[in-house]
Amino acid sequence: MNIHLTFALIILFFGACTSQNGGHENKKITESFPDSIVNAGIISKTAFIGNGKNYFSKAYSAHESFRILNWQKDADKEKIKKFYADALENYKKSLDNNDAPENMIYTNIAGLKLDFGDYYGAISYYEKLLEKHSRNQEFLLLKAFCYLKLNEIEKSEIILDSIIAINEKLEIDKKAKSSNKKRISLNLPESKEDNPIIASVYYYKGIINYLNSNKENACKNWSRSSELDKQVSENAVLDIILKYCH
Repeated sequence: MNIHLTFALIILFFGACTSQNGGHENKKITESFPDSIVNAGIISKTAFIGNGKNYFSKAYSAHESFRILNWQKDADKEKIKKFYADALENYKKSLDNNDAPENMIYTNIAGLKLDFGDYYGAISYYEKLLEKHSRNQEFLLLKAFCYLKLNEIEKSEIILDSIIAINEKLEIDKKAKSSNKKRISLNLPESKEDNPIIASVYYYKGIINYLNSNKENACKNWSRSSELDKQVSENAVLDIILKYCH
């Protein structure tokens, strides 16, 4: 089954998705490091053109309004909570009504809960998605990110290492099949310099290393991250390296 997701690498500040929006109050790991996250996002508006009266469409509209307000400083907290509740209610009705593919609805609910600061709730939906797509690197990364936000560092690190292992296996398979001159499509980046998922993995691993007082490995992982994705390095990682590794 094809999963329609919008993935964009964005730079935030740690703790930006916590109590301001009415979500769970979580201990901030640190305010020194910006987030580097593959955004669960909302699917393209064009996915269900002409179907504007179903529950999924209503959920999408409320979700989009929630996201817009949630990023505004001094936004009305009650309105944020209302749009969140409306989106969640209609996504669940959409599931019962089969308004959209199940994976698509689960993805949006997980993203909604992540943005609201309900990280355990988001994890529960990423786990539902991973039951059918156990090697999906985007879902794994977002689950690891949630655990990192919850300060459950060991769980986050285990998932991050599993993503690296999956990616390495795909690279090995790709090289093996290429050597046999067979065409292959694994949805892999065209080069190691364009891999935002793995770049984010090494960035998070660097944060975990630093929090565990392992500065040497932290700097190695941040350097690796900067090599794998230019957008990450230009916006976040190089500044971190200059601040903590010299």
